[in-house]
Amino acid sequence: MVEIKTESALEAMREAGRVVAQALAAAREAAAVGVSLRELDEAARTVLAEAGARSPFLGYRPSFAPPPVPAV
Repeated sequence: MVEIKTESALEAMREAGRVVAQALAAAREAAAVGVSLRELDEAARTVLAEAGARSPFLGYRPSFAPPPVPAV
C-alpha cells in the first residue's frame, strides 16, 4: 500500500534529513587518527541535542544482541 504524505509530513521528513546530515558531517569533521569512537559519538550527539532530536539507535536492542546499542 502506498501512503501519500501530506506537505507537512514531507517537511518534517526533510528537516529530519537535514539534522541527520548535520550529525554525519560533524562526525566526519571530527574523524581523524587518534579520535575515539566516543568522541565521534559525542559530536553527533551534540548536533542531535541542539536540534531537539533523539537517536532511534540509542538503546536499541535487537534480539540477537546481548547489550543495547550504546551510541547515537
